Amino acid sequence: MAQHWIERGAEDWMPFSVQKLRPDMWVWLRANQQTGGRGQESKGFFCPPGGLYASLICVWPPLPVLPPLALVTALAIADSVSERCQLKWVNDIFLDENKLGGILIDRHWGTPLHTCIISFGLNINTLHTHTPQNRPINSWVNTGEPSLDLSALLWRIQDQLQKRYCEVIANGGLLSPNLCHAINRRLRECGQEVLCTTASGSVQGMCQGIAPSGRLVVHSEQACQEYDVLTLCILKRTEYNEIVKPL
Repeated sequence: MAQHWIERGAEDWMPFSVQKLRPDMWVWLRANQQTGGRGQESKGFFCPPGGLYASLICVWPPLPVLPPLALVTALAIADSVSERCQLKWVNDIFLDENKLGGILIDRHWGTPLHTCIISFGLNINTLHTHTPQNRPINSWVNTGEPSLDLSALLWRIQDQLQKRYCEVIANGGLLSPNLCHAINRRLRECGQEVLCTTASGSVQGMCQGIAPSGRLVVHSEQACQEYDVLTLCILKRTEYNEIVKPL
């Protein structure tokens, strides 16, 4: 696989036009810090020095269904960092009870190939404890862990992404039983009483994990079924020790 490494600005990847990208070619952009980051709903976020901030530009072959890339990407990152990492639906990574980082997916689906920009930020060696707005920053080193080699960590993440993305492609865009199991054992909401909103209303019940479709499975008083969830919150967090069986 060919990689192009860029460490300045997003405009620098334009010479590697999307039309020139192939499924076996990934373009990585990496920043030492970010001063104008924008997340969901254009909310700003603070990315001080010491974190791992990267974007992957890649193309996907046509698939029968759209894969849940945020969860698959979060799993690959969590597997690369620590067994202590958890996933918070739908695109956050937690270390113990604190947020370690997040993921943004920008899809451009077309023919014959689909282009994705997969971005993430991780507070790894960040020594800052608060943002300029005085919001707390949680980082790997602030939990007492030793600092990590960020370049080596990014290589581990790439290896895990290749492995997980190949599983998704081989399964036609659906999650394999192995992927479902791997995601569900890390998912914070799994085994918890949750309240979620869907396009047709709200649902309350026990979260059973992620289905192969990428939808959330919730066991409510009415039924146990899959939902396209818009928002999700845990109503009462309980200790969860049992690994969920693959769906």
